[in-house]
Amino acid sequence: MNIREKENTLFEQWKKKYLSQSFVIDGCPQPEVYAAANQKVVFILKDGNLGNPTSLGTMDDRTYDQRDELEKSPTLWWVTIARWAYFIQNPSSSWTDAQDQVKDEDTIKGALSHHCIVQLKKTWGGGSVENNTLSEVVENDKAEIVQQLSIYQPDFMIACGNGEFVSRVFGLPPKPTLRTPEGIGYWKFILENKPCFLIDYCHPSVRAGTKVKGLIAKGTSLAIHGIKQYEN
Repeated sequence: MNIREKENTLFEQWKKKYLSQSFVIDGCPQPEVYAAANQKVVFILKDGNLGNPTSLGTMDDRTYDQRDELEKSPTLWWVTIARWAYFIQNPSSSWTDAQDQVKDEDTIKGALSHHCIVQLKKTWGGGSVENNTLSEVVENDKAEIVQQLSIYQPDFMIACGNGEFVSRVFGLPPKPTLRTPEGIGYWKFILENKPCFLIDYCHPSVRAGTKVKGLIAKGTSLAIHGIKQYEN
């Protein structure tokens, strides 16, 4: 089976755990582009933050496929993480380049097409997810989360503000065991019979101010470069 078929098979089973709730499908918006990437990078977020669908809707109405949004018409919320993705593809570019090259629906879509976007919490909800809720999700859905991430055979996973939870999924220590030259923490483990690096990074909505947005955007690229230099 290809990536999309494996995702769909997993989600059909996963949804059965939440028959009375709405469900978010996510993952790889453009599998052929991702499969061709020299280095496979997955962004792991906490929660889709989609609010709650109407209780009168059918079960089909209560399922949201985020892959479809990212493939066809991503909202401007995704511009920040798309610029992170841009720097991963273009590590020598400047912040001005990133702002010029990633700024609207089409350019966001292009930047994100090389990656997978995974939410830990698959049920809908409003506002930011509480840590105790995310902890329950990790415990209840650990097997499915590992199975989904294994589909992508990533070289790097970016834990966007949730490193302690993603590390728990894989039975890793709660704190990063290694550091890049810039001080960004990461874990190294084996996934699908090859080394995988989980990078402990901030959430794209972090309130850091405009003065350092460029540094944060380039940080994922710097972390990946540092790990590759150290590990090789």
